[in-house]
Amino acid sequence: MEGRQRVFTMGKDGEGRRGIWEVLPSHTLLVKTRHKSGDFLLADSSRLIHATEKKVHVISLNNKEIQGAPYKWDEVIPITDRFIVNGTAGFIMQDSLILLGGDGNPKRVLLLDFSTKKWQTLSSMRTGRKGAALTKIDENTILVLGGEDPKGMKLLANCEYFDTRSRGWSAFGNLKMPIPLSDHAVTVCNDYIYVSGGWDGRETAKDVWRSKLNGRGSWERLPPLNKQRKNHGMVGDGAGKLSVIGGRFHRINREDIQVLETEAFKVDEGSGWVPQGKLPLRRAWKATDMNIENALQARWLIVVELRELGLKRPDIEEAGKKLNLNRVIITMTLGRYLETGSTA
Repeated sequence: MEGRQRVFTMGKDGEGRRGIWEVLPSHTLLVKTRHKSGDFLLADSSRLIHATEKKVHVISLNNKEIQGAPYKWDEVIPITDRFIVNGTAGFIMQDSLILLGGDGNPKRVLLLDFSTKKWQTLSSMRTGRKGAALTKIDENTILVLGGEDPKGMKLLANCEYFDTRSRGWSAFGNLKMPIPLSDHAVTVCNDYIYVSGGWDGRETAKDVWRSKLNGRGSWERLPPLNKQRKNHGMVGDGAGKLSVIGGRFHRINREDIQVLETEAFKVDEGSGWVPQGKLPLRRAWKATDMNIENALQARWLIVVELRELGLKRPDIEEAGKKLNLNRVIITMTLGRYLETGSTA
């Protein structure tokens, strides 16, 4: 994976230390915290978000050096609504967290406004689901795929999308996964949706599929993973390489086997998944990535917006500090903006 990409996972090491770990590029316990396989983990811009049962934990990685870890959560926000995080999916919309579905609230969708710490109920999903996977198609389209209907006790292959403008749910063309799955991983790369692993109702899967982003056409079956896995992460490096990280191999009436092997696949070559070594942990679930270049780009856009409001350089620096942007990022973003010809 590229050096400007950071990957995080819920995990436990050989000494029994549990928490949120950075596994690439470093191997660091960032926050000590208990977690379960039904918890939610997301890396967004410069912060990590972990949701479990009735709480949302948030930590900003700005101004936090690896040498100072482990840290405590910056914020612990209670979920005041009657909503339980268990098999729940989620995403970030502007400065809000959206949580959707789960075992006890399969159709419900909640919004947390980070600025006010208030919760709001949004339109329900068309299909109740837990263990679903989601990915962002574009800035206005969040696609949710598969999962399990906890009331009907059946796996799902159907998909639906959330429109961030109307805040409503619709079918995504004729898109339907080739097989029903839960606890699978999904990502987008080079105009394709990729699905890997998961639980198919009988065993943990190692199948990998892809389909065009437009929601039309059939699914293409790709070379399978070397290791069967669910509750894993799948990330792209922005250069045509996918990686699957961690997860577990579920066996009915037997203890699960933790999957620690990382595998990589180059989408343009199609030659199969290549082992990349094992994580130095005893378990690693729900891996998620943070692209540093994207984080810097987001801050650069903030600086541009501040500049367009007529603010000069000292004012932008002060505003940046209030937005929790460290001095290095302020300098880099200002430098990038000034290169465009501004004389501020």
